[in-house]
Amino acid sequence: MEIYDLVIIGGGEAGLRAAEIASKFGVKIALIEKQNHETTAGLVGEKSLTLHKVAKTIYESRKLKSTGLKVPKNIIWNGVKEQLSTADIKTSELVRRLSKQIDFLYGEAKFVSTNVISIDKRREIKGRKIIIATGAHQTIPKIRGLSKITYFDTNSIFSIPKLPSKLAIIGGGVDGCELASTFSMLGVTVFLIEKQSNLLPDLDISVRKIVRKRLEEIGANVLLGSNVERVVRYPRSIELRVKTKSGKENCRINDIVFASGKDGNFSLDLSRGHVAFTKEGISTNSCFQTTNQNVYAIGDVTNWRKSAIFAYESALVAVHHALTGTRRKDIIPLSRTDFVRVDPGFVAFGEGESELKKRKAKYKILQSNSNLANSDLEAKDEERITLYVNRRRILGGILAGPGAIEASGILTYAYQNKIPFIKLTKAPFGRSSLGSNIKNIFINSYKTNTHRSDWIKKGFNSLKSKTSQIFS
Repeated sequence: MEIYDLVIIGGGEAGLRAAEIASKFGVKIALIEKQNHETTAGLVGEKSLTLHKVAKTIYESRKLKSTGLKVPKNIIWNGVKEQLSTADIKTSELVRRLSKQIDFLYGEAKFVSTNVISIDKRREIKGRKIIIATGAHQTIPKIRGLSKITYFDTNSIFSIPKLPSKLAIIGGGVDGCELASTFSMLGVTVFLIEKQSNLLPDLDISVRKIVRKRLEEIGANVLLGSNVERVVRYPRSIELRVKTKSGKENCRINDIVFASGKDGNFSLDLSRGHVAFTKEGISTNSCFQTTNQNVYAIGDVTNWRKSAIFAYESALVAVHHALTGTRRKDIIPLSRTDFVRVDPGFVAFGEGESELKKRKAKYKILQSNSNLANSDLEAKDEERITLYVNRRRILGGILAGPGAIEASGILTYAYQNKIPFIKLTKAPFGRSSLGSNIKNIFINSYKTNTHRSDWIKKGFNSLKSKTSQIFS
């Protein structure tokens, strides 16, 4: 039986990132994937970013009609797919480069014992450390008539044969909003259907409103508190019968995409590996160790956040802990960043207000529309800055507007490394209006001590009360 220092199960977004990071340690590594990478799709995160960039370019070109620039009325989807193929090329190049340093083994992986993996029941290998990165699959709700049509999910949508004229997207989370934005900019009539009363339930309410407003501005139809009850197939179209807050509505579309949530891929006989899991995913600690301390789980298969950014960050933490034995207290915390590719960009990082309230943390909220912002650099309607801070450092925040992703890099780094508040007054947040506003918030806040005044007053009043009780 061949023995490896590290065995990675799964060759998707998280698995390949883990392999790339681990390859720099000079240890013996194996990566197990069901299918050969030459026959599978490229990294979904890369494809999503590429498609969004292409859509934005086309949308901006259309807006130049008034200048006399001739813009094609019909978008050639094959041309767009050529741009998407760059993600497949990047994946192939990454696999080709890594294959010189690690062993790629193709087949279905199953646990035989706590550290032995079977591949297609024909070969067994042993891993001193094992990382599970099998990802997740789209949750498809039970809808009457759905079995009679062809539908797509957040992975297969990039292989759609032709660009539809009308598209329904089921699910108003990050994936659903990004797809709605992208296809609307490509000129598709989009129906974004969400059963809850709000889009992006995990984000701040002000961001939800901006996202909805922006989606409607570029032509998307947003149906909140709505549920698809039946799907009817016609020769050239599909009809969705939707129950809304105000009654019932029929939507004629060409294709449907499900972006309503994901369930982890657990078909590994995890019980034999002494790995515990629930419907939400495999349970791990902050180092991504499972109930078997020699087995780690990363990416969408865990019960953590599901995103391309999390896939990379969890891979980084798990590999370093598995191969170096870094103590848990020395692990840099995750940035907990969520990007929403809806122009203007939106970024949420660190802890949200609900999380801070849950753990009863003391914090202040700094916002761009408060008196802390420089009067010469007032935030535009499409810009929002909400930062959660305590007396010493930043705890999290939400940025919205042009330059949000650029500015979030420094804030995320400051959050992860617990950088003192005062040092952020000198940080370069970019040349955008939003970046300038962030910097001025920190400068004015620190100068006036407004982020500390409440705690000072409370402390003084408490001391005064206790002193009076002693001498009374």
